[in-house]
Amino acid sequence: MLLYDAFGTAAIPRLAFILFIGTAMSVTAFPVLARIIAERRLDGTVPGDTALVCAAINDAAAWVLAGSVAGPLVDRWSPGYRSASAEAAP
Repeated sequence: MLLYDAFGTAAIPRLAFILFIGTAMSVTAFPVLARIIAERRLDGTVPGDTALVCAAINDAAAWVLAGSVAGPLVDRWSPGYRSASAEAAP
């Protein structure tokens, strides 16, 4: 994968990098979609409202997925970072 070769490091597993980039790229540009719907005068219509609701749900799910992929990486590879679970451990 060209992105991993250019931006990845040995400290980040290839699979985690690929999952994070793929998830981040799947997120729609919600403000751009809203502007397109407004310019086409589809706001307030069933198709326009449906598109916005679906995009909002998709964005929320994608960012939760991106966080779940990136979260363990931050905990494991960031120097000096301690998660709540690490602090709670004896």
